[in-house]
Amino acid sequence: MENENYNSAPDIRDEVTENSYDDSTSVTEEKKPKTLIIALIIVGCVLVLSLIGFLIFKSSIFYKLALSDIEKNNYEAASEMIAKSNKDEAAVLSEYVDLRVDFNKHYLNMLEKFDPARINKWYEKAEKVASEYDNLPDEIRMDIDSFRCKLGIIRDSVTVYDSLRYDVKDMMQVFEEINRLVETDSEGNKISFRVKDITRKTRRWRTLCDNLNNFSSNIPDGEKVYLLSYLISEAYSECDEIDAQMQNLINNGFSETDKIKSTGQGHKSFNDVRNSNGVTLNFSNPDDYERYMYNDICKKLMEYVAEFYFTD
Repeated sequence: MENENYNSAPDIRDEVTENSYDDSTSVTEEKKPKTLIIALIIVGCVLVLSLIGFLIFKSSIFYKLALSDIEKNNYEAASEMIAKSNKDEAAVLSEYVDLRVDFNKHYLNMLEKFDPARINKWYEKAEKVASEYDNLPDEIRMDIDSFRCKLGIIRDSVTVYDSLRYDVKDMMQVFEEINRLVETDSEGNKISFRVKDITRKTRRWRTLCDNLNNFSSNIPDGEKVYLLSYLISEAYSECDEIDAQMQNLINNGFSETDKIKSTGQGHKSFNDVRNSNGVTLNFSNPDDYERYMYNDICKKLMEYVAEFYFTD
C-alpha cells in the first residue's frame, strides 16, 4: 500500500551535476582572456627581440659591405654602405671614407691648381680619424697612417718653401750681378765696386742656395723638379764665376777694399728653360720663373699621394 504522506527525496545527483557544470564553465571563461594576453605579450617580446636582432645583424652586414668596398678602393660605394650601419666603428670609418671621397673628387684639380688650405683640411681630418681608429681592421689603420703621413709631409714641405720664398727671389739676383758690374749709366760711366762687397753678396747667395738645396733634398722627388734643380745648379755656378772674377782682380794687384770699375763689355744672357707644361722661362724674369717653379714643386708633391687616387 502506498503511503500518500510520503514525499520522495530530491535527486541530489542532478543538483550536484548541474552546479558543477556551471562553476567549470565560469573558470574556463576567466582563464581564456588571461592566456590570450600572456600569449600576445610573448609574441610581442619575440617580435621586438627579433627586430632588434635584425637591426644589429643588418648594421653588421652594411659595415662589412663597406669594408669590402674599401678593399676594392670603391669609396663612393663604401660611403653608401657605411651610412646604413649603426656599429660603433661605423662613425670613424665613415669619416675616413668621406675623406677619401673628397680626396678623389679634388685630386686632379690639385695637380694643376694647388690649394694649401685643402691639404691642411685633409691632414687634420686624417689626424682625427687616426686618433679614434683603434677598433678598425689592421689593414685600414695602416692605410690611414700612410695617407696621414704623406699629407703631413706635403703640408710641411709647402710650409718650409713658404719660409724660403723671399730668399729664393733674393738669391736669383745673382744672375743680374755680372751685368750690373759692366753696365753703364746714362752718361756712359760704369759703376764702381769693391771686391769685399761682391764676395759678401756671393756668400749670402751661396747660403740661400744651400737652404734651397736642402729643401730639394728633403722633399719627395725634389731632384725631379727640373726648374728647382736647374736653378740650384745655375746659382752655384754663377757664384763660382763671380768669385773667380773677384779673385782675378786680387791676383792683379787690387785689394778687397779698392774701388774698381769694370773694363768688361757686353751683356750676359742665360738660356731659356721649359717647365713641365712646356712654358718657356728665363732668369731674366725671376718672378715668373719662381712662380712656375713653385707650381711644379706642388705638382710633384701631389704626385707623392697619387697611390691614394682611384677612379671607377
